Parts: sequence; structure tokens; C-alpha cells
Amino acid sequence: IRTPRTRLTVDPSLTEGASLHVMNTDADIRRALARLHRALEKARREIRGLRKSLAQSEADGFPGDDYAAMEDHLASVVDLVKSEQTRQQLKILRSGGIAPGKLGVRGRATARSDET
Repeated sequence: IRTPRTRLTVDPSLTEGASLHVMNTDADIRRALARLHRALEKARREIRGLRKSLAQSEADGFPGDDYAAMEDHLASVVDLVKSEQTRQQLKILRSGGIAPGKLGVRGRATARSDET
């Protein structure tokens, strides 16, 4: 016995302008922030290495101030990413019913007594 297949149709106006990959889960956001953080840290290491090499090879005329400013800008971006990572973590904790102040070492939830 064969049963007829049901065909689903989607209103085209609902998918208009939709991208193929939509980041909508908290896990996707955390992974993207972690990737960005690693990439920025790598960029900072590369800039430091380049700055050191150029400073050794070009004693005169080396634009050290420009490289220092670039490092400062990247440090600001890293701070922003870390702040967003913390915000996302707190959002997840709150949604799970864990108060942010109730975290122990390395982000593990702990049962603490108020009788200390």
C-alpha cells in the first residue's frame, strides 16, 4: 500500500532576502566570537613579530608609532570581543537560571552556602 506524499510549500515572501547560513543559535554566536578572538590574537602576534623584524632591519625610518597604534587598535577590538563573549555567557547563564555571582573557578556552577 502506498500513501500519497505530502508536499510542503513555502510562501516565497517569507524566504525573501534570507541567507543560506543564518546564525541564530547561541552556540553559533559563541563559536563565531571564539574564532574572531583567536584570529585577533593571531593578528596581534603577527604584528608584534613584524614590528620586531622591521625594527631590527630598519633602524632608521621605521614607523614604530604606526605599529604601536595598530597594536592598540587591535587590543581595543580584542577587548570588545571579550566583552561580547562575557555578555553572551551571562545571557546563557540567566536563561538557564544560574545567577552570574554563583560561579566558581573556571566558570563552573557551584552550590554556595550563605552562612560564611
